[in-house]
Amino acid sequence: MGLLLMSDKERLRKATMEMVKQGQITLILAAIQCDISYRQAIRLYSRYLLEGDAGLVHKARGGVSNYGHPDREKIISLYTEKYEGFGPTLAAEKLAEDDNLIVDHNTLRRWLLDASLWHRQRKRSPYRQQRECRAQFGELVQMDGSIHDWLEEGRHRCLLNMVDDATSKTFSRLESGETTRCVFLTVWKWIERYGIPLALYVDFKNVYVTPRNICHFERACGKLGIRIIKARSPQAKGRVERNHAVYQDRFVKELRLKKVKTVDDANEVLANGFIDKLNQKFEKLARNPESAHRSLNGIDLNQIFCWIMGRNYQA
Repeated sequence: MGLLLMSDKERLRKATMEMVKQGQITLILAAIQCDISYRQAIRLYSRYLLEGDAGLVHKARGGVSNYGHPDREKIISLYTEKYEGFGPTLAAEKLAEDDNLIVDHNTLRRWLLDASLWHRQRKRSPYRQQRECRAQFGELVQMDGSIHDWLEEGRHRCLLNMVDDATSKTFSRLESGETTRCVFLTVWKWIERYGIPLALYVDFKNVYVTPRNICHFERACGKLGIRIIKARSPQAKGRVERNHAVYQDRFVKELRLKKVKTVDDANEVLANGFIDKLNQKFEKLARNPESAHRSLNGIDLNQIFCWIMGRNYQA
């Protein structure tokens, strides 16, 4: 290897190691001269004796940079065509799942920032201190509806979202509005999956609680022994509020990719893997691994989730 292919640092090390070889200086002095440790000087000198100039050249010379990526241009192009507006984390997941292109989300974030396709998100200080979550799965489940243009057609619908306080496990269903039917169906499906929770955390909407008479939902929860806890501010049920943001980001984009334009098809997407993937990513372990849910023990939910006039709704 000629001297012209060596960097200034490598040429300095060559001259110094040659002086050691000729007995002009000691290896300790060579380490000081090259600004390296004595142990590194021993390794370099050994390689110089065995390989000559090549032993002093960095082993990564001529290889692919650790910061390089063979599919960078392809990934950037695909992002602009298919995933524009997706956050780096979600985009990296979709690239791996749907396009078999693996890239770390932090690497993708740097690329998108360099290409002015993504902007740094402003981090705000928390408004108030977050309370400690409950210890058991099913001890408290937060429930709330998110009104949003889920199908991106200019019409707002309601995604009723249930989030367990201890584990952040979620379940949701899309309907035309936050109605008694919507609430009944969603809680019904939760109970079929996990059992009867001890308490539900809701806001003051009339579909959940009424100031004078007992509403259908309160009556159904009373029969099941579910305690209703009323949240007095959006921040009080912060876990479900934050989960709304996750759905408004990920679910909307999932429906866009699958070209879904009906409520029934959207609920098929939720039931056939989307919710499970969301729970795999965001669910956490409860402090107490034992579930607080109670079994149905033969209870007929048709007799529970029905209107007070007695006409049952079949799910």
